Amino acid sequence: MASPVQLTTTFGATAIGTYLSAMMYGLTVHQTYRYYRRYTGDRWTMKTLVTVLWIIDTLQTVFSMHFNYHYLVNNYDNPDALLTSNWSFRLALLLMAGPPFISNAFYVSRLWIIGMRSIALLAGIMALVATRFAFQIVLAVQSWSNPIFTEFQRFSWMVRAYCGASLTADIVLAVAFCYTLNVRRTGYKRTDSKIDLLMIYTINTGSLTSLICLLSLMSLVFLRSGLVYVGLHALLGKLYVNTVLAVLNSRKPRNRRDENLYEIAAFESSDSRPRSGKIVFRRSEVVSPIDIQGMIRIHHETSTHRDMSDSYQTASSDRTIRLSESDKVEKMNIDIEKA
Repeated sequence: MASPVQLTTTFGATAIGTYLSAMMYGLTVHQTYRYYRRYTGDRWTMKTLVTVLWIIDTLQTVFSMHFNYHYLVNNYDNPDALLTSNWSFRLALLLMAGPPFISNAFYVSRLWIIGMRSIALLAGIMALVATRFAFQIVLAVQSWSNPIFTEFQRFSWMVRAYCGASLTADIVLAVAFCYTLNVRRTGYKRTDSKIDLLMIYTINTGSLTSLICLLSLMSLVFLRSGLVYVGLHALLGKLYVNTVLAVLNSRKPRNRRDENLYEIAAFESSDSRPRSGKIVFRRSEVVSPIDIQGMIRIHHETSTHRDMSDSYQTASSDRTIRLSESDKVEKMNIDIEKA
């Protein structure tokens, strides 16, 4: 008997999306492992964020594999089973709402940290993010009330709505990041090059997530009875998770091996070191915290080590080291490290 549904645009699309997202899940595991190995000194809130993202990503991958196996293997000779969503399909839809919300909220907090003080803009972005999250939750709940796919299709307008909200939020976030980073240029070539790299990364990640949302919208317009958007959103969730993990893993670890060191740096880059050398302050020797406005006060008998071939200096009395202009440009990175 002929199948009552077109497999190419339904479970064929979800299977391809699951294959691609499974490969991305390998990257999630790698980045999560790297984070816990390198950033043992992070706050518990940041560790909880990474754990939650990994758990959601893991469950979403498992449920996607399960419902594809259910439809394409267990019921390969039962076309009627393709007409109704099963429990793992519905749970996968529910979990797809998590990563975009967490990722966008994370980036909004980064915007505030690096200097964006437009409350209206940040509130507008969060409103779009919350709208998307609400629509996805409602859609997942409706999938339990309307398990038959033909009935569930009447809620496709919700998918179009949250795809539109997500597309707008991603674009506005990328533009806001680029603007905020651009106005913080200092005129120092090395620092400005670092800002350029951050802007390129922001544009690339924002463009990729926006492209997938746009493809989802197009699939709903031209393939109204298909499940292409489900396959695309399985992949989209992995992108959101890995963008957050990539940002967290780009920082310099606070604890390096057995040494307890404070370093004036936040990203793994040679640009974060002062031009005259790398200044390291040992935990037991620093009395007061770093004043980012331009002062670092060091108690007597503090040793200041400079990684230079021609100088080694030991301070035996109270003294104040004023940060040069090139050091002050690290304020943005240190702020991000504190977040």
